[in-house]
Amino acid sequence: MYRSRVRKPFWIALGIGILAWIVLGALIPPEKTPLNDIFDVASVATFMASFLFVAIYTIAGFVGPHPRPHWWKNEVGTYLVLSIGSIMFIVGPAAFAVIFNEGQINTWWWAWAWIGGHLLGAIMIGELSYLWFKSAKRQAGDREIQET
Repeated sequence: MYRSRVRKPFWIALGIGILAWIVLGALIPPEKTPLNDIFDVASVATFMASFLFVAIYTIAGFVGPHPRPHWWKNEVGTYLVLSIGSIMFIVGPAAFAVIFNEGQINTWWWAWAWIGGHLLGAIMIGELSYLWFKSAKRQAGDREIQET
């Protein structure tokens, strides 16, 4: 049976990234740093990276090499797109406010989009948890059948 596992370089890079995040958070003087600009750039970059990933993954499912990666036909791809979609719904309103409203969430519909995006993200993460549990339960049932 093929068993996928995350390799050591991934964990090293993740650890370095977390350490850099902590060190920069402790060392950057807040009174001299344009934190609002950092947030604006980060929200737009996160939304665009998420959107491009889902778009490229979807296009590859239609025109990519055989076998085509149809994310909508397998559980892992569906989970991946749902998780990235929840990120898009959470940071999307802030990113669009940066692009189209000078970074201001100053009307009821911008605020509603932001709050609703967080709520929709939470619902999607709940759906992911449900799908994962359902899949794990089905796999456990398959193992019991194979053992008998």
